[in-house]
Amino acid sequence: MDKERNSTKHGGHNTDEPDDDEGAATMKVTNIVSFDVEDGDDDRIRSAFLRSKMNGGPNTLAQFIDKIVMDEVERLEGQYNNGQPFPVASDRELSQDHPAERRLEGSPTDSQPLRGDPEF
Repeated sequence: MDKERNSTKHGGHNTDEPDDDEGAATMKVTNIVSFDVEDGDDDRIRSAFLRSKMNGGPNTLAQFIDKIVMDEVERLEGQYNNGQPFPVASDRELSQDHPAERRLEGSPTDSQPLRGDPEF
């Protein structure tokens, strides 16, 4: 049986989970992402996950968070980019040394919109 592999820019690890709604036998490549949450929010996230899981939601905390994040990404793409994926952000654009408010690299003027601006 052929296995399809999704490519990623920064690598990742393989899982045996199907990567489509049909449940076809494909290999999914995932990336580890880490982020901080405010004190107490971690408990709320875990509690919401458990309640969701008991009612047919995602089986793992990672799947739960992934679904929430991707739902928001799709909403933002629809709102700011005609439903299309945004251009891939570089590591430099995302680093702590270069805040998200920074203008796009190579912007000729300050009049150019920020990535999150509706005009983008």
